[in-house]
Amino acid sequence: MRTALDYTRRGDTVPDDALLAVVNDRSRCLTCAGGFILDGFPRTVLHAKSIDLLLAARELTLDAVVLYELPAAGIVPRLLGRRTCPSCQRTYHLKTRPPRTPGCCDDCQSRLVQSTNDRIDSIRLIQHTYAMTPQPLIDYYRSRGLLVTVSAHGTPEEVFMRTIDAFKFTQVAPAASPLPVTPPVGC
Repeated sequence: MRTALDYTRRGDTVPDDALLAVVNDRSRCLTCAGGFILDGFPRTVLHAKSIDLLLAARELTLDAVVLYELPAAGIVPRLLGRRTCPSCQRTYHLKTRPPRTPGCCDDCQSRLVQSTNDRIDSIRLIQHTYAMTPQPLIDYYRSRGLLVTVSAHGTPEEVFMRTIDAFKFTQVAPAASPLPVTPPVGC
């Protein structure tokens, strides 16, 4: 886990072996009563097959994979405006969900920070990496009947409601308290 966090803090892409180690370390969460969400993972078909094996060993299967679609022109402003409180982890957006006092957490008054992953150089690197890899993964989940596509335009609340609505038209019923899954570079 620490290795993956080190990569993330530097704004680097976490290598496959470190990602798979984190998922394996956290595998006890796969049987939580409310289900689980893998946010931004898997990123490749190799990851997906590794998840399949991990789940099969626990006699579990995926119910759905949510693909949030948003053009790159919409992703960059979202990420550049994101800020987080390092103390309580509350998130803000400079334009769409600003704190009452600029730069200061509403809850604990700590100074807000911008993640290294939300800086333009990291965003471009993530976009480049993602642009090269998603189609085989999308095809993999679509061929298994698990892919649910949702437009990520709009507010978090609007995207959340579209996610819930998307499940109404699939064979999968959302959990009692469903949470939206975000794309690797969305917020």
